Amino acid sequence: MFSFSSEDVVGTLKKSPNINSAIKNFLKRQAAQGGESSARFAKDLRDKILSKQDSSALLFVDKNVEKFAPHLLAIGAYAHAELVDSVAGKIVTKYADDFNATYSSNGEEVTITNQDKFNTIMTNAASEIDADLKTGGFEDSQFLRAIVLNAIFEQPVLKAGLDEGIL
Repeated sequence: MFSFSSEDVVGTLKKSPNINSAIKNFLKRQAAQGGESSARFAKDLRDKILSKQDSSALLFVDKNVEKFAPHLLAIGAYAHAELVDSVAGKIVTKYADDFNATYSSNGEEVTITNQDKFNTIMTNAASEIDADLKTGGFEDSQFLRAIVLNAIFEQPVLKAGLDEGIL
C-alpha cells in the first residue's frame, strides 16, 4: 500500500534504540501467525541490521520487501514504539471522535459520509505526523510515516485516504 525504499527501512531500523528487542517482540506476538517463514525472515533481518555491512541489509530488504512488507512495518513499529505511540496517541486523542463520524465501515470497505471533513481531518493528521517525525529526526522516512499511519488508521480507511490522494 505504501512505498518506501530499502535505504529508508535499513536506516530507520538501524536508528532503533534496541532492534534485538523489537525482533523478539515481533517473534513473540506476530511471527507465529505467519509461520516459520515469518520467524526466519525476522531473525535474518536482525542479523543483517546488526551487521556492520549496510549493503547486505539493503540487499536483504530489497529481495524481501514485497513479500514481507507487513512484517517490516510491524518490526519497525516495535523498533520505534515510543515514537510511534507518542505520535499516534496525540493524533487519535485529537481527531478520533470527529473523524470516526465521517465514515462507516464494514471492516473491508469504507463509505465516506462527510467527504470534506474526512479529507480535512486526514490531511491535518498527516501534516501533524510529518511535523512530529521531523522533530524526532525522521523527516524523510516514508517507512516510519507508513508505520504511524498504520498505527492510527484501519487498512480500509488508509486505502480510502490513498484513493482520495490525501496520503
